[in-house]
Amino acid sequence: MHRLATKLGSLRMVSSRASPVKATREAIDAAVARGWTVVAGKEMGQARLHKELAFKGFKQAWAFMNLVAIAATDLKHHPEWSNVYSKVSINLTTHVAEVPNSLTVLDIQLAERIDQAEQITRSGDHP
Repeated sequence: MHRLATKLGSLRMVSSRASPVKATREAIDAAVARGWTVVAGKEMGQARLHKELAFKGFKQAWAFMNLVAIAATDLKHHPEWSNVYSKVSINLTTHVAEVPNSLTVLDIQLAERIDQAEQITRSGDHP
């Protein structure tokens, strides 16, 4: 088995879909402690998690994005993101939440997996 496949196993979810329940303040605070920023939306209760990452170059940024794509597919929850050479900008919010475009457990779970993907990528344990 390829060593990357072993690492990716930790990014995969056991269940295929979590309920889009509101994220707890504790979970949001934990994400902020890991470098995420909470950005308020235009309407009451709307928010998104935001993170900017810089890698050594395009190849490393792309490897990171590939890991995130696998995790996002497993969660069935995608990021809003952009990539310019070595930089990746990520926004997480749940459009189908009770309050549209607010933070849910799905955003927290994807943020955790994005942080894992970042750690794997920066460790150099990627193709």
